[in-house]
Order: sequence, then structure tokens, then C-alpha cells
Amino acid sequence: MARPSAQVIKTIVTATGTQLELLEAEDCYVIVYKKKPVNIRHISAGLGAERRKYMKLSYTNEGNAAAQVRRLNKLFNCEDFAFIRGTA
Repeated sequence: MARPSAQVIKTIVTATGTQLELLEAEDCYVIVYKKKPVNIRHISAGLGAERRKYMKLSYTNEGNAAAQVRRLNKLFNCEDFAFIRGTA
């Protein structure tokens, strides 16, 4: 079954010619650890400087949130990650 088309709220074209569309979302899904919202960051050292990058943990699509929960539970070898649904 195909995903339904998203409702476009507004469209703009940037100076470089890229088209951006603002889309309506029904819900927001947030990844939680032991029922509490968390952040996850990657820390990598390189060229004498430490770089920090934060992982995306909120989604507008339930399938993407569920897949990320599966990956995190496997990575951290636990079953403590889940996602909760909120309204956008």
C-alpha cells in the first residue's frame, strides 16, 4: 500500500534553485529510554579537535521511529528503548 500524499503548506525556491516544501505532519514520535526522553551523541576525535554530533531521535513517521528503536536496542544490547506518540 502506498503512503498517502502529504499536504503541502508552503513551497519556496532558494537562491540556488532548490525547491523546499513545508509539509503537514499528523503526529510526532519521540525515542525514549526507560520512558524518559534522551539525547545520543557521537564523539569522534580527529585533527586535534573533538567533534560532537547529536543523533536524530524524533520523527514524523511511525515506521522510521520503530526502525530506529530496533537499531538502538540492538546497538545497546537492551530492550529499554521505545517511542512515544505526541501531537505535532
